[in-house]
Amino acid sequence: MVVGLAAGSVRTGVGNAAPPSRYPLDLNVAIGKAYGGRLAGVERSCTVWLDGGREEYALAAVTLKGGRHDTGGFQFINTAGWFDMWRFHKPTAAVPADERGTVTKLVRRLATTCATRWTP
Repeated sequence: MVVGLAAGSVRTGVGNAAPPSRYPLDLNVAIGKAYGGRLAGVERSCTVWLDGGREEYALAAVTLKGGRHDTGGFQFINTAGWFDMWRFHKPTAAVPADERGTVTKLVRRLATTCATRWTP
């Protein structure tokens, strides 16, 4: 279940250097960028491999400044880094409109899997 990006994927030809990653390669950096100045801390996270280990996703339970809580959903894109696909109980604006229902189902599946695998 791959979520398509709003923009094209990164491609390189033979002898061409890959451009800098479009998204953060480190999950904690991706979480920080997704929430900007509102993030107070990451409570826990869970990484899940789907489709025989070909696709990597993560959920992160976070605390926001002011005491609110949220769960962010991220997809690792091999050619780009961690893509922020879910925040504040809905798909992010970067998720194409025709794939938002898929992301909602995916986050529910990840939450079920993570229920027993959260790491502090």
